[in-house]
Amino acid sequence: MFSFPIKLYDRLWYLVRQTFILMLALTALRFFFLFWNWQVYSVETPLSLINSLVVGWRFDASALAILLSPLILLRLLPFTEGRLERGGFLFFHRFWLCFSVLLLLVPNISDTEHFHFIHRRSTLDLFANPKDFRALLLPIMAQYWWLILGAFLFIGGVLRVSLKLREKPLPLRFGPLGWSLHFIVLLAATVLIARGGLQRRPMNASHAFLANPSANLAALSLNSTYTLLRSMKARHIEPLHYFPDNQELGDSLRAMQTFVERPVQLSNVIILIMESMGTEFMGIPNHQESRIPFVESFEHKGLLFENNFANGGETGFVFDSVLASLPQMMPGSIIGSAYETNKIIGLGSILKGYGYQTFFFHGGPRGLFYFDIRARRLGFDQHFTMADYGDKDFDGEWGIFDEPFLQFMASKLEQAREPFAAAFLSLSNHPPYKLPQGYKPPHSEWTPKEQTALYADQAIETFFARVREFSWFKNTLFVITGDHAPFEKHARYVADPLGGNRVPLVFYHPKETLPQMGRSLRITQQADIIPSVLDLLGLAAKERDKITPFGRSVFTDQKPGLALVYHFGSHGLISGGDYSVLTADGQWQQNSIDPLFFNLEPSLPHVELEKHDNLLKAFVQFYHFALIENRLYP
Repeated sequence: MFSFPIKLYDRLWYLVRQTFILMLALTALRFFFLFWNWQVYSVETPLSLINSLVVGWRFDASALAILLSPLILLRLLPFTEGRLERGGFLFFHRFWLCFSVLLLLVPNISDTEHFHFIHRRSTLDLFANPKDFRALLLPIMAQYWWLILGAFLFIGGVLRVSLKLREKPLPLRFGPLGWSLHFIVLLAATVLIARGGLQRRPMNASHAFLANPSANLAALSLNSTYTLLRSMKARHIEPLHYFPDNQELGDSLRAMQTFVERPVQLSNVIILIMESMGTEFMGIPNHQESRIPFVESFEHKGLLFENNFANGGETGFVFDSVLASLPQMMPGSIIGSAYETNKIIGLGSILKGYGYQTFFFHGGPRGLFYFDIRARRLGFDQHFTMADYGDKDFDGEWGIFDEPFLQFMASKLEQAREPFAAAFLSLSNHPPYKLPQGYKPPHSEWTPKEQTALYADQAIETFFARVREFSWFKNTLFVITGDHAPFEKHARYVADPLGGNRVPLVFYHPKETLPQMGRSLRITQQADIIPSVLDLLGLAAKERDKITPFGRSVFTDQKPGLALVYHFGSHGLISGGDYSVLTADGQWQQNSIDPLFFNLEPSLPHVELEKHDNLLKAFVQFYHFALIENRLYP
């Protein structure tokens, strides 16, 4: 069955030449994509364009390795010796090669024009409505006949050259041992190229944002075949039709936001996102000694919201909700979904337009849960992790303990050029709730979770003690919130379906008096942070087209507060003492939150609850439409 010696290098030389031809074709199509969409890319610098084009080879190579892997395997196996140029092997080889060439080239050609409409590379959502797709296919072909003709000629030329390739005899032959070693190395290389490199997690389409500062440049780097293949196993959502006009729906939701013209005051911005810092750790709402006394003390010098809600139930969702005003309204995060290359404007991207330096700090390993990609795509350019800090204060599980890493953050920001914006994501208050050696918790009777909550609170306090001496301190807006809440200690938080979403929210400016101070019972959410920060900086009215319609400024919006949550396929809207739910099967439920447990705004009258039904459906339908069509912004 196996025939040795094998003319392995003859086969490898064939694969090298075939790969070169297809990489050359894909590079030519990327230049065509750039030329055809020059109106979009003419504002970019030559260096950024060259960088995007070079990064694109990584996605081309990955798509090629995935599609050509059956042919690579066929060329490496010993039982195909002498059989590749005849019979069934020849037929399969030619069929798969033609299929691969078509799948590599057709999507990249069609996206040259399709990019004008969706502003991203195509995914399988292109075929989400088969009936509409079939109805539009012939009119589109008639309109773009010249593109189809050019594609036919180009693909025909590539196929002609590829099918003409033959193995060229080389003098080297290999026996079983030599073949085995080469087979293992080449198979490993194919897998490595397909996964995009040696990084912690396999490459996905969002990696294009690591090397590119904008969604348009990321689209230039991406390969349409890659995004289609990637979306085969990615999460999708379906279009909804509660209301007839999606564009009008978005306009109506934006009209509900209130932004006032304020003088521009470009304060620095520091956002501290604390792991599992839930409302259950607060003192007053729970009639207990506070587990986060320093955070709670900001009610005396800033603004503290005790009825604030996390829009998602996991850390991965906090990037979009806190830093992009985009709540979780689908299973899983946008990273890893079919919409991961959508245009999403983060706080960092907006502030960079006003000369801000942007930083993101997280004490875990670089690449953990794609945090580096998430931060970069939202405009936070300089990313500091455990790799920059070292292993000295490693907790043995997740990364660097909060207190030393916050001090590291302070040292990095001490000489930062103003204005700057920095976001910090903590990690200590996370199972297994480890504390640094030598740290003695003052309350041994508290649970490990409560003790690490207090440790994280003290880490914030020592951070403030240090930065209070810095020249930029008095010109800095501080925001503190939790990423999500834990489920422990208080039975009511376990029983309450919203227990995992209750996190405090703090705004504090040492020099400026906020429009509102003290402790507020208003319902707020993480998605309100961007509108509120931009409002205080005097930028909200100017940049309203870059703010999603899901959040509101807590300082200017006089309407009752609201929060959007998502649990296991069901969407929720909280306002007053009421919790409205739109279930996964489209059913409407109305729940009341027990006022004995939580200090809340008054419940809404029945006529307002009827509006809740439509408002929640409007938010959900617009979210689906905006992601599928890549139209979050006007």
